[in-house]
Amino acid sequence: MREQIMQFIQYLESSNPVYGIPLVIIGLVLMFMGFQLHRVAVPFIFVLAGLMIGAFWFGSMTMILLVGGGIGVVLAMISYFTRSYAVAVLSGLAAAFGAGTYASILKQIPQPRLVSLVAAAFGFVAGCSMSYIMYRESVCLLTAFVGSLFVLCGLSAILPASIPSLYQTLSAFLADWPLLTLPFTVGAPTFIGFMVQLGAANRTEMGAE
Repeated sequence: MREQIMQFIQYLESSNPVYGIPLVIIGLVLMFMGFQLHRVAVPFIFVLAGLMIGAFWFGSMTMILLVGGGIGVVLAMISYFTRSYAVAVLSGLAAAFGAGTYASILKQIPQPRLVSLVAAAFGFVAGCSMSYIMYRESVCLLTAFVGSLFVLCGLSAILPASIPSLYQTLSAFLADWPLLTLPFTVGAPTFIGFMVQLGAANRTEMGAE
């Protein structure tokens, strides 16, 4: 799945910078208002998951939209009525993706594919377990994580044309030091969005009391 995402980012790099603007806007909304809009955000993320499934199995954009989009719509409809289970599954998938991707960039380890699968499995169990214990925190973290990915993709379309020198420097640093840059490019925005959402949720709860 990481390969498909990298291909999408490469496509954005060579596309019109205007395409990156809605991605950044959607990402910021998810990052900072994900919990307030979770009734819409969770089904929306399931639509994205369906499209990613389509991208994994098909190379044609038409098939990705038809099959992947169809799967995503069905999952979104199911998630609307089973929100707690849907959040658990999405939290597990997001944690599995993050742990597996991070493990896959480790160098000089025996059987890297096996290590990535084990890390993904551990992340899935941890993500699902967290959602049952801390539902509100899981929604905040999930939407902040997906939002940070959207912002990163949007900037991948905007920066190459707007500030090419900065983008080339960041790309080179990311390629040479992924273990150090990923926590800052994805982890830091996710943490900031999570804290902002959690603070807003706490204030709303205190006001309701």
